[in-house]
Order: sequence, then C-alpha cells, then structure tokens
Amino acid sequence: MATEPVINLSGLAKRLIADGVVDEITMRKAHKETNNTERTWLAFLVEQQLASSRLIAECASEEFGVHFLLLEATDIDSIPK
Repeated sequence: MATEPVINLSGLAKRLIADGVVDEITMRKAHKETNNTERTWLAFLVEQQLASSRLIAECASEEFGVHFLLLEATDIDSIPK
C-alpha cells in the first residue's frame, strides 16, 4: 500500500492560507495535483479559479518585500515615448 507524500507548506503557500486567499485543503490539493509536473501550484490555483491572481500578487508582494504595480490602473498614454 503506497502512502501519500507529506506536503510541507511554507513561504508564500503559508502566507496565502494565513491571509485567507485559499484554505489549507485547497493548497494541499494544488501541491498534490502539480507534484511531478512542470506546472506550478500557483498556476494551478489561478487556472482552476481557486484563487485570484491579483490577491496572489498582492500577497507575494508583501511576503517578498517587492512593489506591486496594478497595470490596469496605469494610464499608458501618460508614459513618455
């Protein structure tokens, strides 16, 4: 009988759970579904509409200390050419 591999959640995965973007069961499912594939668990969450890409980006920005730029709010015509 094969046993399920233990999935240790850390970093951004734990942050997304703590911030309520996804629940732990959904996160574990995303990790399990993408294990041994080239697809990331982040892509899985967004493609399956289990988490908002915007909320993931905001959490990642805070977790890693990088700026978050919402391109939808940028007036492209005001950028010098």
